[in-house]
Amino acid sequence: MSKPSNAIAIARDLDGKVVTVTVSGRLGHESYEFLNPKIDEIVASEGKFRLVLDLAEFEGWTPRGAWDDLKFGLKRAGDVERVAVVGDHAWATAVAAMARPLTPAEVRHFSRRDLDAAQRWAREGLPPQKSVGMADP
Repeated sequence: MSKPSNAIAIARDLDGKVVTVTVSGRLGHESYEFLNPKIDEIVASEGKFRLVLDLAEFEGWTPRGAWDDLKFGLKRAGDVERVAVVGDHAWATAVAAMARPLTPAEVRHFSRRDLDAAQRWAREGLPPQKSVGMADP
């Protein structure tokens, strides 16, 4: 399976509970063929997780990509506790609004300039992350 032509970046915080997915370009079927197994791995290792979905450079879906997105959302509805949708386009607000009735997760929209606030909100209420580095002597 090859990486799709659009850019999808997946980053996890230190304890793996907050996952940031950054998307640019248009999502097509190959995008979900790439993304689904990555999210399967996260669910297998972490169980429920929180999602920061950075759509600042997102340009929409192909027709098949839109269908795959709906299936992805329905499959993952119970796996996600919170979703922070980040983007300044009017449709980013619409994506957040459309997701609310399809998931028990809390869903909020943040502007691109508030990406840090979105990540803090996604992390809110979780135990502090373990630090990585040298221990005190």
